[in-house]
Amino acid sequence: MRVGKIRNQVKEGQYVAVIQKHHQNTNELTHGVIKDILTKGDHPRGIKVRLTSNVVGRIHQILSETSTTQAEIVPTEHNVDYEMKEPPETTLADFIVTKLNSLANNSIIDEDVLKTWNCKTCTYINGVYSDCCEMCGMERQ
Repeated sequence: MRVGKIRNQVKEGQYVAVIQKHHQNTNELTHGVIKDILTKGDHPRGIKVRLTSNVVGRIHQILSETSTTQAEIVPTEHNVDYEMKEPPETTLADFIVTKLNSLANNSIIDEDVLKTWNCKTCTYINGVYSDCCEMCGMERQ
């Protein structure tokens, strides 16, 4: 990891830690991907950049040469160096689909329980066994 004080080492798309002006006293870091480089030359306190989140700050560290939006940056024991941690192999959406499929295939739960119908009057989503809307009372059509 490099400190971003030399202009020609800084490139758009790098994943960096910046210090915003109002955090100079606390040294609170903000992580993000460089969108624009605002400093024309080298700077002793770090090159000023705009991140893709539109945050403006001076580079404290260059964490990665490329965007790592899928990876998580984890501070190590002394909050000085960072190590890359790979994202989990399954997403929350994968988990939910798998769980719903296992519930539907379970003999205890009837597959009809997972089916619903929308009320034509108020658009409330009702259970499959309801003959009338649970919200407005209109009959199922």
